[in-house]
Amino acid sequence: MTAVGGKIISSLNAKLNGYKPKMNSPWAFTNVEKQDIVDTSTRCKQFAESEKGFQECLTHLAGPSEWADAERFKTDSAKRQADYDQLANQFVVPAYSVFIVR
Repeated sequence: MTAVGGKIISSLNAKLNGYKPKMNSPWAFTNVEKQDIVDTSTRCKQFAESEKGFQECLTHLAGPSEWADAERFKTDSAKRQADYDQLANQFVVPAYSVFIVR
């Protein structure tokens, strides 16, 4: 899961970096881009929830004395969960106002 999670997080970071130039001028986002940002944020939240579920499953499988790698898996999963939560909070189109001068 670490290898797959790393690739997903790397891909999400690359996508976010692609959108960053427009973050200072959010009116430049197309409707398709805005929807993609919302959808990506939702997926990040779903990934974070999945990691939380994985951690809970690990807790029920075995204690640390019975399975030496359980704590490491939980720690790695918690890191991925935090990364997904952070990314979800960054995939937001900044609010902006348009003033019409007459």
